[in-house]
Formats: sequence, C-alpha cells, structure tokens
Amino acid sequence: YLPNPELVNHLRLVAGFLRLTQATLPICLQQTRMRTIVKGQLPSILKMMFDNSDSCGSLLWGVSTTIFCELINGDPTVLPELLDTGLPQSLLYSLENESGLHHAHVVLSVCNVISAMALNAEQGLPLIEFFS
Repeated sequence: YLPNPELVNHLRLVAGFLRLTQATLPICLQQTRMRTIVKGQLPSILKMMFDNSDSCGSLLWGVSTTIFCELINGDPTVLPELLDTGLPQSLLYSLENESGLHHAHVVLSVCNVISAMALNAEQGLPLIEFFS
C-alpha cells in the first residue's frame, strides 16, 4: 500500500503545525487565557487527528495527546468546553478502537491523558469510567 502523495504532504504539514504548537504552547499559556486557545481552531484540528488516527499514525497521535494534556493541565476547567467539541470523546474512541496505535509514544501518552482528564473530577472521571 502506497499512500496518496497529497495525503502525505498534508500530514507533513499538520505534523509541523502540531510540533510548533507543542513547542509554543507553554509560552502561550503564560500570555493568553486558556479559554481563548480552547475556543480557537486547535481543538478541531486535534479532533481531526484522533478521528483519523489510522491515517495519521502513532507519532502524530502522540503529539496530539500531549497538546491535549497540556490544555487540560493548564486549566482543568476547560474540559467542559472541550467536551462540547467532542475532542475528549474522539481521543478515547481512538484508544478504544486501537487504530494501529502500537508505538511506545502512544503507551506513554495514555497515562497522561487519563491523569489530565481526572483533574476535572465532575466531568472527566465519568467519561474515563464510561470508556473503561
């Protein structure tokens, strides 16, 4: 199976964007309110990565989970807004479906995802329990 060259170029572009986002997110968190970031395009881009994890691969999935965790760790009260976008659900569905995500980066990310979501006990813990 040879992937579509256009898809490969798109994935490279998204990978670069996600790596840049991951590198600059700590700086943004100091200068911007977390809700501004959550209300932007970042959650929909991350959701797209989780919804298409079989096409995106383990490395992009892992980078996306790291960004997701940094968002929640930066402000656990943004979880309800992220739930409205469907982002946490997509992430957990991608784990449940195991869409070819067999890489050390994925295994290490799972603990961070659960820990970050558990910070918001009111809404995060029930969601984790639902997928358990």
